[in-house]
Amino acid sequence: MALHRIPTWRTALHETIEAHRRVPFAWGEHDCALFAADCIKAMTGLDLATGFRGSYRSASGAQRALKRAGYADLVALAANFFDEIAPMMAGAGDIAAFDTQDGWALGVVAGERVTVLGLDGLGTLDRLTAAKAFRIP
Repeated sequence: MALHRIPTWRTALHETIEAHRRVPFAWGEHDCALFAADCIKAMTGLDLATGFRGSYRSASGAQRALKRAGYADLVALAANFFDEIAPMMAGAGDIAAFDTQDGWALGVVAGERVTVLGLDGLGTLDRLTAAKAFRIP
């Protein structure tokens, strides 16, 4: 499959991020992985969350859903589809991964900052604090 960003990806990404701003965090419905998947879908048309939405209700449930699908964690899923790059090389629309106490969390790069979805809603983190990053072609 030749994956690439659609010509209007910047607008689609912005609209997707703004739509997520108004939705409360909920495991399996509106969490960091599904936020990143929705952003990737907006930019490319590829939905990495097919089969995951609504299939878990906690961090541990998310881990079990990933393992059932054959992935050790979120990073393994991302690495299956995208090339890993150094966080300092990540550009707008690329995916950044952060190693948290609950496992990996994903966000979407927006310049020097990464838009992330946490329990308190959308926020940003410094791109250089990401442990890993993935290029979205």
